[in-house]
Amino acid sequence: MSKTITNKLSMVLYLLVGSFVLELICFHTLKFGFLPQYWLYDFAIVLFVAMIIFAIPNYTAQYVISTIILLIHTILIYANYTLYIVYGGEIFTFEMFKLLKEAADASNSTFFNYVLVTQLILVFIAVSTIGFYRLKRCKKQNISFKKHYAMVLIVVFAMLELVSLGTVFGYRQTINAEAEHSSDYVASDSFLMNTSFMKESSYRKFGTYGFYLNLMLGGYQANADKTKAAT
Repeated sequence: MSKTITNKLSMVLYLLVGSFVLELICFHTLKFGFLPQYWLYDFAIVLFVAMIIFAIPNYTAQYVISTIILLIHTILIYANYTLYIVYGGEIFTFEMFKLLKEAADASNSTFFNYVLVTQLILVFIAVSTIGFYRLKRCKKQNISFKKHYAMVLIVVFAMLELVSLGTVFGYRQTINAEAEHSSDYVASDSFLMNTSFMKESSYRKFGTYGFYLNLMLGGYQANADKTKAAT
């Protein structure tokens, strides 16, 4: 029972720790400081994703999905570094694939950062190797959810998901509420959170996971507003 929970939580920690280390490298490379201002908001999003992975009964699937997420995070760090250097403060968003290719071509000669690439490769290999080592020590087969401990796993999952969701939406509500009392909405953190006009400032404050969640929620809200206006 306790071994099952420990093994599953170790795969969750694999994603959490890996994301934390990559975020440190990202902020150090971009000279944004140590961590985002709203680091707990950023961390809560990672925790939410990690707990979804926790619910997957197969350890190998947990490891593979976590590794893919860490690989995407790693690629985003270099993509953001390249855009930031080449285009003077630009941050990658979903509609910028063409611009990213142009920036990559430019970085081949002038802006290529060998130190950063080496750091990212070494960190990714180290983290994924540790995760693989933990995977080898876990059971390879799917977990059989017996009645006498299935409820404990469900409670752990539900509690941590509620904590992460409560943290994310609590921050969003607080930031939006503070903006209502501000005389300059454009200068507020709510403006940074709900728009993509000031990407560098938004990334500094909300971190990688926070920045891209804000983009997705902002796009969803924009589409909802358009639909409401059309009707």
